[in-house]
Parts: sequence; C-alpha cells; structure tokens
Amino acid sequence: MKCLDRYIFTKFAKKFLLFFITVTILLTLDDLFSNLGTFLEHHAIHGQVLQYYFWHGAVLLPLTLPLAFCLALLFVFYGMHKAQEIVALLSSGISFFRITRIFWLLALLFSLILLWGNFGFIPYAQKHSMICYEKILSKNEKIHELKHLLLSTTRRLWYINRYDKKNQQAFDLSVHEYDGNGNEYRRIIAKMGKFDPENHFWTMQNGREIFIDPSSRVVQKVNIFSERNFTTLTESPKIMEIMHMPSRNLSLPQLKQVIAFENEQKMEENARYKLRIFDIIFYAFSCCLFTAIALPLLFSSPRTISLKNITKLVVYIVFFLCFYHIIHILAEDGSISWGLAIAIPLVCVLLCCLFWLKKIF
Repeated sequence: MKCLDRYIFTKFAKKFLLFFITVTILLTLDDLFSNLGTFLEHHAIHGQVLQYYFWHGAVLLPLTLPLAFCLALLFVFYGMHKAQEIVALLSSGISFFRITRIFWLLALLFSLILLWGNFGFIPYAQKHSMICYEKILSKNEKIHELKHLLLSTTRRLWYINRYDKKNQQAFDLSVHEYDGNGNEYRRIIAKMGKFDPENHFWTMQNGREIFIDPSSRVVQKVNIFSERNFTTLTESPKIMEIMHMPSRNLSLPQLKQVIAFENEQKMEENARYKLRIFDIIFYAFSCCLFTAIALPLLFSSPRTISLKNITKLVVYIVFFLCFYHIIHILAEDGSISWGLAIAIPLVCVLLCCLFWLKKIF
C-alpha cells in the first residue's frame, strides 16, 4: 500500500469504526426499547437477550455497513477538503482516480462482503435471531402457531386455520382443487394434517373427501376417513410460511424457494419477489453506487469547502430513493413491468455518474 493510500485509509478506518459502532448501538437500542416490555413480561434472562442481539447485529449489517461507509467517506473527504489537502494533491499532479483509488477499492470490498453475506451468513443469522426470540416467548406464548395460513396455486387453494410450527402439524384445514377452467371438482376437509418432508405428501386425519361436479357444482360423492395419505398434495408448509411473510422480510434463499415453487406450479409471475432479489443485490452494491455518485460531485469544486456539493448530494440521494420506491410500487401494482422497474434506476445512476465525471475532466 502506497503512503497516500495508507494515510487516507487510516483516516477512513477511524471514522468508519466510529460510525459503524454508533449506528449499530443506536439501532440496537431502538429495537431493545421496542421489545423491552416483551422481555420483561416473559422474564427473559440476560444470556437470552445477549444471544438474540448477537444474531440481530448481523441481520442489521446490510443497513449499518453502507450507512457507516457513506458517513465516513463524507467526513474524511470534507476534512481533507477543509485542510486544503485535495488542492495540494491535485497541484502536485496526482489525478482524481489516484487520490480516490482507496475509496473505490473499499467500496468494492464492502459491496462484495454484503453480497456474500446475503447469500450466506445473514439469512443464517436471521434464522437464529428468530429462534432466540421464540425461545424467550415460548414459556407463556405459543409463538410457533400461525393462524389463517393461506396458499393459492393454479390447481389448489389451501386454508389452514392453525399451524403448529414446532410439531409441524396443521389443524382445521381445507384443500380446494380446480380443473383447467377454474371449476372446483374436489374438496378435502380435515381436523388435522401433517406433511412428510421425505416423501413430499400430506397425511390427513379425521376428515372427508368431497367430489363435486365442475359444471353443475353438485356434490357427487363423499368419502369419510380417519387417516389417509394424499400423495398428490405436495405443497410444503415451509413454502406456505414463506409466502405468508411480507416479501421485504425474505432472504435470498427463501426468495429462490418461492420463485422455484411458482415455476413448478406454473403460477403467474409475482413481480414483488423478483424486485426483492434486485433490492438485495442493489443495496449490497450501494457502497459502490454512493462512491460513484459522491466523489465526482464533491471533486467538482476542489478549491472551496464543498458544503454546497454535500447538500446537493444529500438532496439527490433522497430524491433518488423516493423515485426508486415509487417505481417499485408501480411494478408491484402491475402498472409497469418488473424489468423496467429494475432498468430505470440503474440507467439514472449511470447517467448521473457520467455527467459529474464529465464535469471533472
């Protein structure tokens, strides 16, 4: 590492650690104040709470790391600007890319860490943080029970009144099967059901199987059973749980499972799952995007303190985030295609970066 890179890296590392620790503590305290009443009500011990926030800290990484990076970059650059170090470096013949090289490398490193984390340890940490939270509540509250679990495919409609996640059992469930024209021809109603993950079928208990004429909708036959295996019912309750959750809470492995299930069932493409995958990848590379936008803008006036340019940068980022979310809302409503919702923000960012780079040169 060259002396200039080492000097800038040292200043950046100090600011980054300060902001990273501060932002993490603030977000953790916010979550603690939200859950403090719950922890006290369920008599959570210190070890359980610390274990929960250990995993919760890793879940916060996609938010804390880019935010700390952006703040550190701004403060380091502003400090160098104020000390006239930028002017001195440019006067000595050092180019813009040579001065900012360390920022680009760090931005790429952090983006790759976040991308790797979203495919690996972040979903793992999210799972264990939920397990720790459920353990705290498990003494007095059955947090594993989900009510009104619903799944709709092109062939079947599932209603599960109560699902016991711990024992993997469903209670008071009904399954409606439809033909190619959308007419119901079979209905299965049972008091209890359990999914066999090895053989991929459901076992129903204490229920009845009703056959219906699709054209007249008249009941033709009713079979009552005490216990029966339905090998044609292959929908996993894990998929039902995942699809029951808001898309913004899903990790990349869960999104892959949902999209694979939709393709297998030949269901209509749901834009919100594809947009969520793009969100995860887009925010993983937010450090690179911020660097590409911020550095050319801040370098556009190297001889003056860049408070004006910092204000421009903040206004642009706020405007871009609002525009980004509006585009995604339109895509989820079906007003525009999900491909267009992905392409428009990327083109806007690229054009802005090229515009400000052109002003430097």
